[in-house]
Amino acid sequence: MAVAAHPSRLSMCVLLALPLALSLALSLASAAAAEPASDASGERLVVWDGEKAAMGGSFCDPKNGANALAAQNDEAHGGRSAVRFHGEGSGWIGGAWNWHAFYPADSGDDIGSYANLSFWIKATVAEGQLAGLNVHLSSSNKGVTGDIDVKGYCPDLTDGAWHEVEIPLIDLLEKAKDFDARKAWELGIGTWSGPARTFTVLIDDIAFDKRHVRPHSRPVSLPEPRKPSPLGDQVVEMSATIDTSAEGTPISPYIYGIAMGDRKIAVEEGVTIERAGGNPITPLDWRRGFSGNGADWFFTNNGAETPPEKNWLVTFHSEDRKAGLESYLCIPIMGRVAKDATSYGFDRAKYPEQEKFADDAPHAGAGNGRAPKKDAGGKPVLDANGHPVFEDIVPDPDDSSVVKTPKEQCDMLRYMIEDMQYGRADAGGVKYVALDNEPALWSGTHRAMHPAGVSYDELWEKTETCATLLKAIDPGVQIAGPTSWGWTEYFFSGLDSQLIAQGKGSWDAPPDSAAHGGIPLTKWYLAKLAEHKARTGVSLVDILDVHFYPQAAPGGKRGEAMTREALVQETRVMWDPTWKDPSWMGTNADKPGVIRLIPMMREWIAQCNPGMHLSLGEYNFGGEDDVAGGIAQAELLGIYARERVDFAFYWFAPAMNAPTYFAYKMFRNPDGRHTAVGDRCLPSSVDRADDVSVHASKDAASGRIAVVMVNKRGATGAKVALKLSSAVPAQEPAFYEYGPADPGCIGLLPKRTVSGDTIAIELPAMTALRFDLMP
Repeated sequence: MAVAAHPSRLSMCVLLALPLALSLALSLASAAAAEPASDASGERLVVWDGEKAAMGGSFCDPKNGANALAAQNDEAHGGRSAVRFHGEGSGWIGGAWNWHAFYPADSGDDIGSYANLSFWIKATVAEGQLAGLNVHLSSSNKGVTGDIDVKGYCPDLTDGAWHEVEIPLIDLLEKAKDFDARKAWELGIGTWSGPARTFTVLIDDIAFDKRHVRPHSRPVSLPEPRKPSPLGDQVVEMSATIDTSAEGTPISPYIYGIAMGDRKIAVEEGVTIERAGGNPITPLDWRRGFSGNGADWFFTNNGAETPPEKNWLVTFHSEDRKAGLESYLCIPIMGRVAKDATSYGFDRAKYPEQEKFADDAPHAGAGNGRAPKKDAGGKPVLDANGHPVFEDIVPDPDDSSVVKTPKEQCDMLRYMIEDMQYGRADAGGVKYVALDNEPALWSGTHRAMHPAGVSYDELWEKTETCATLLKAIDPGVQIAGPTSWGWTEYFFSGLDSQLIAQGKGSWDAPPDSAAHGGIPLTKWYLAKLAEHKARTGVSLVDILDVHFYPQAAPGGKRGEAMTREALVQETRVMWDPTWKDPSWMGTNADKPGVIRLIPMMREWIAQCNPGMHLSLGEYNFGGEDDVAGGIAQAELLGIYARERVDFAFYWFAPAMNAPTYFAYKMFRNPDGRHTAVGDRCLPSSVDRADDVSVHASKDAASGRIAVVMVNKRGATGAKVALKLSSAVPAQEPAFYEYGPADPGCIGLLPKRTVSGDTIAIELPAMTALRFDLMP
């Protein structure tokens, strides 16, 4: 990624941009005096170094005693001074440094011949308190570039060390407004946060240069030639086998799914199906266009009055079809939807003593729905540290929502079939419909509209009613449920969680569960489906949909070998009967701590309602800003194929050029020609399966064999003797590598001839390798 590193500090920071759209104010006051300086070759233009180029003026908003942006001499990266940006409080804080000090009014530097903006930066802030830090350029004609989140280019921004950031100008110009590259004169900077925070950011050595850095605003499509990465000092030797003669088991094309991503990027990744879901689905009024943020943002409503033919959920399948993707749509069934775009569940005027308020238009009166708990005498209850104890306010659902009958909600499918002319499932229409999203969390996420925890019985009543209506509209549609949020909801209801939180039960015998024989909620749900089918002959729900998010924190710093390894090893929760999860999950498993999620769900289906498909409606193992996230995702895609998962949807979509983006490409499009792995999974084994995985597949039409090998260790290379059950003729397959050697691109290794029944493979630590063989 072509970034120089300071010899005494940390790291190279040119990874992926995560674009945000927070506007920053520009213009300022402070300063010294000196002219911008180019190096002798013209390859670099320095506009601020606090020494030779040290002219400047600044401003910072909002203006108060704490917020400031000015030059200081206490610490610098190179010269005597650095620009210090300090802020305290919530909301937006920003400003800018004008290296021409705003004078003359038409001054500026011509940066048209340069490729990148570069600067050194050091941020001091408490953990998690600087969600994003945006920068942009402005020119003396008052034009501005788009905003860029520095953390997208420097994931280690908040570790307290100096980092060089290199931002291609093409990224900044992506959403420019009248920016004149001949008159650049100012670097804008700012950040937004709901909670209060305190931060200090130092910026030094602001310059423009011509180094080669990949833009983040363009997808990296093609692999780049690369020499094999060294194995390192620690190397293990092992053998692996692939039964290339086997027929193999079918691989569902729908394990390569995402949720609500950029469709152009999805096609580049090789995505096959897209899910419309998440918290905003539940309160969505598809006829009027209103929705709600729920607990994600002060229980506020949002949207604008929109006719149904322009509603984003209604048009979702149309856009998917244009991109060649299948759709998996969540349809709201909670029974209430947002009544407008501006209401909120807990108004300050009605509940003035709340813990927090939004304090931002248009929802300045919106509270978080928690008020001080009071004793019998009306005095606030305090905790052991003397702080007020807060409790949930009992809401009036009419304040922010209106009733929506099951027929009104399910008629969305009829509308898409008839009015939008999508047709039925067997004629190009929506094939897969999920029943809402994570109902056990409604009493938390959407408690302003649905304050009561969803019980076993309510879940079944809504399932039976709405699935019956949907099947009547289109008997061919495949319905998914219950869209459980995670481990607890597999076993217990939302009402169980709510009552226990209120002190009305314990996890040893949750009240709602006990009233239903202590049967895990998912198994009870499956049994009810089986009973309904036996009674009516109708299969109401065809797909068991569960969500999964690992709860084990890998610990350590991002990028460290052990941190990376812990993240990748955690993928074993999906299948491994020997892997004991280090988190709280697994407490209700047959073997405490052993989750083996996919086999467990398959067994429950077989026991309670045979024949159902299995969907991982949401999952995300994290690490999206580190190569380990990509290696974990590659491992997961291989696991889903081997374990015969039917649907899997990454939440919500890999960012362009993120490590997870390259994981999809390794399986579906490593070469830019969409050469995907095969459609049948071949049996394989490794004698050191904790170190390396082998995922092999065969293309049923051509017989081509695709091999993806994953080194799951953080610092140990592997030499693998890969043995094939039948010899292959001499050939020169393309070898594609993704790993720490270059997290921003798939590498194309030098060709070499392979033949026979054994292939020697060298696999560096934390690396995925793919090659295809013709039999």
